[in-house]
Amino acid sequence: MKILAFSFLIYSTLISSVTYAKTAILEAHCYSFYMSPIDLGNGDSGFLTTYDGLSRMPYTTSSGHVSGEVKPLSVGSTNYVVDYISTDYSGVYSYGSFSTSLPSVDSNANGVNDFLEKKQAVNSTLTFNETTHWDRYDNYTSDRLTVLFSRDQNNPLGTYTLIAVNGTDATSLGISGQWYTSSWDATVEYDEAFKRLSIRGTQPSSDGTLINVTGQSDYDYSQNKLELKSLSVSTGIDTVYSRTIFLDRNSNTYAGEMSFEDGDLDTPWSDYSQWKILITDFNDQDSNGIPDLTDTKATPQMPNTLSTDGWNWSQWPWVYNNSLNNWLFYYPVSAGVYSVYNNQDGKWYSWSNPSKTWVSSN
Repeated sequence: MKILAFSFLIYSTLISSVTYAKTAILEAHCYSFYMSPIDLGNGDSGFLTTYDGLSRMPYTTSSGHVSGEVKPLSVGSTNYVVDYISTDYSGVYSYGSFSTSLPSVDSNANGVNDFLEKKQAVNSTLTFNETTHWDRYDNYTSDRLTVLFSRDQNNPLGTYTLIAVNGTDATSLGISGQWYTSSWDATVEYDEAFKRLSIRGTQPSSDGTLINVTGQSDYDYSQNKLELKSLSVSTGIDTVYSRTIFLDRNSNTYAGEMSFEDGDLDTPWSDYSQWKILITDFNDQDSNGIPDLTDTKATPQMPNTLSTDGWNWSQWPWVYNNSLNNWLFYYPVSAGVYSVYNNQDGKWYSWSNPSKTWVSSN
C-alpha cells in the first residue's frame, strides 16, 4: 500500500490539478398536501389533521396544534383522506373525516400527479365526502362539499374555495383557505469511489420564506437500480431520516418511493412521510448509456504495446510501477479522488487526497 501511495505522489507532482466533481439533479414530491384551517363564520372554525382511520378524537397536540395533512389511502393512490375538527366559542362541537379523489393527470409522465407537482399549475374541483364521528348536537350529516383548488405554475402555495354543499351554491359564504404542496428541487453531488452523495436544494415554505434543504446518504447500485441506504434531510432546524430507498433506472433517471420515519417533527405523530423521488444523471464518461452514478467500472483492458522500461507515466491512464513490477490504471472520480485498478491482484483501490490513504473497493 505504501508503494502505491508513493507512486501516486510522484505522479501528482507532474500533472496539473483537475476537478472531476459529478452532479445530478433531484426532485422530491410529497404525496400529502397541506390545507389551512377554515374560518366558518360566527366564531366557528374548521381544522384539518392527519387521518387515523378511527372514530375517536382526531390527532391534535395538547396545545391544539393540527397537521393540516391530506394524504392518500395508499402510496400512489388518487383516493385521499383527512380528519377534521370543528370548534366554536365553547370548544370542539364536531369531528369526523373527509374523503376525496384527486384528478389523475400526469402531464410529464414522471409518475407524479400534476396536483402534487410544484412545476404544474392547478385549477381543479374536488368533492369531499363527509363522515361525522361525533357531534355535540347529534347532527350526524353526510355532506358533500365541492371545493375549487387553484395554484400557479412553479408556486407550491395555492388557494381553495368552497363552492357548493350537497349541490347547492355556497360561494356567498366566502369560505376559503390556503393549500400547499411540498415539492422541492436539489442538486446531488456524488463520490463514486466512496459511494457517498450529498444534496443541496431549496423549497419555498407555506409562508413564502425560502427553506434550504441539505442531505446526505451512502449509496449502492447495480446498472439499473440505485439504493440510498441512510438518507438524512435537514432544513437547518429539523432533520428527518428516510428508510432505505430503492430507485429504478429508466434511461438516465432513477425513480422510486421515499419514506421518512416522520416528515414533520412539529407533531408527535408521523405525517408527510411518503414521497416520490427522482434523480437524473447526465454524466456518462464511457458513453455506454449508463449514467456514471450506477455504472460499474469494467476491468480495464491493458494494451499490448505498453512499455515497462522503468517508471512509466507516459501511457496515462495506464502507469507502470517499477517497484511493483506491475501496471496500474487510474480512473478519476471526483476532485482529489482516483480509483486505481491494480492489474496484479485484479482489485480496484480508492486514493483520496489529502488523506493519501488507499481503500480496497472489492
